[in-house]
Amino acid sequence: MTRILQKGFQIPLTTRYDVICKLRQFFSVWGNQISLSWFLLATIDRLLSAQRNNAYRRWSNNVGLAYKMCITCILFWLLFYGHRLILYSAASGACVPLSGFYDSFDTYLEAIFTALCPPIMMVVLTYFLLKSVRGVIQRQIFPVNNRIVVNVAHRSVLQQMDSRLTLMLLLQSIIAIITYVPFAIELIYSNVTQNRSKSSLRLAQEKVFIEFARLLSYTFFASSFYVSIISNIGFRRQMKKFFRKLQRSNHETGENTTCRTSGTNIDRQQK
Repeated sequence: MTRILQKGFQIPLTTRYDVICKLRQFFSVWGNQISLSWFLLATIDRLLSAQRNNAYRRWSNNVGLAYKMCITCILFWLLFYGHRLILYSAASGACVPLSGFYDSFDTYLEAIFTALCPPIMMVVLTYFLLKSVRGVIQRQIFPVNNRIVVNVAHRSVLQQMDSRLTLMLLLQSIIAIITYVPFAIELIYSNVTQNRSKSSLRLAQEKVFIEFARLLSYTFFASSFYVSIISNIGFRRQMKKFFRKLQRSNHETGENTTCRTSGTNIDRQQK
């Protein structure tokens, strides 16, 4: 919202009001990190549920533990990025961090934890999760009378689940790399070249790239819905069921309204 008001309508919110500057710089990374952490925790939960060891599987599908981990993530990232609420300020027509060491520290901190770690974590967890799921499929082979028998029906279902999961995680990993790597490059480049003299054309080109990279980094959080639509048959089925139910409800409401209107007109004519 602040970006739309400031860039689109030229309303200087973050560059004029110190409180808005601090809050925007904090919530822009805090909210993203919480959302990403919850997504990674959900992936870890699936990874644990596919393990052969019962001790690991007991940690998955634990609602109480999930609530605790969600609250822990909120508090952890609040403490981790809370310094932005203090050390950012609106000065000289810009919302900037405290100059000096903190400026470089905050830039590299954001580049590492907000831009580089997400795609790396996504790729690593995707690899281990797919490896575990395929291990489960391989274990659907059991001996009967000294012969190897394959549970064909169960194996077929697992293979379908594996293919859908592979597609979903592959898409998420590709999106994470595409959206976060340019953002990391932009942060590091801006910090390294901030003291160099640049032409007006170079500054304009960099501004376009900076805005593009920052907006692109937000698309990861909007992509989960579309990835689920593409890769999950059950999700598409539920969506169709929801819209059919909504359509029937609207149709019934329209018929009831028509009946009530007709009844009212008849009563008026009789009077």
